[in-house]
Amino acid sequence: DEPDAIVAAEHERLKTVLGHLIQNAVDAAGPEGNVAVRVLTKPDTAVVEISDNGPGMDATFVRDRLFRPFDSTKTTGYGIGVYESREYARSLGGFIEVDTAPGKGTTMRLCLPLAATSKAPATAS
Repeated sequence: DEPDAIVAAEHERLKTVLGHLIQNAVDAAGPEGNVAVRVLTKPDTAVVEISDNGPGMDATFVRDRLFRPFDSTKTTGYGIGVYESREYARSLGGFIEVDTAPGKGTTMRLCLPLAATSKAPATAS
C-alpha cells in the first residue's frame, strides 16, 4: 500500500512550479515527443518526477545556466521558471534533482518533505 504523497505547500505556488516543470518538458520533447509525470514517495519525501525524451542537456548547461534567473534558451518567457521552482522547493525544505544527458532526454524530480499527517481517527473528549 503506497502512502499518500501529502506535502505542506501553498496550492497555487505548487501548481505554478509543477506547471513550469511540465511545460519545460513539453517544450523540450517537441510535438512528436513524450512527457511522463509520476508521483512516488520515498522515506519522508514526496517526489514528482517529470521525464521527457527531448534532446537533454549537458552537465555544463545544468551547472552554469539551468537554474540561473533571466537566462533562457527560449524566445518567450523570462527564464525564471526553473529558478523559482528550485527556490520554492528549498523554502519548503526540498530540492530539485536533474537527470539528463545530451541525446538522453531529461528527468526533473521535485522532492518535498512529506507533511506530518495522522491517519488515526479523531476522538471526542
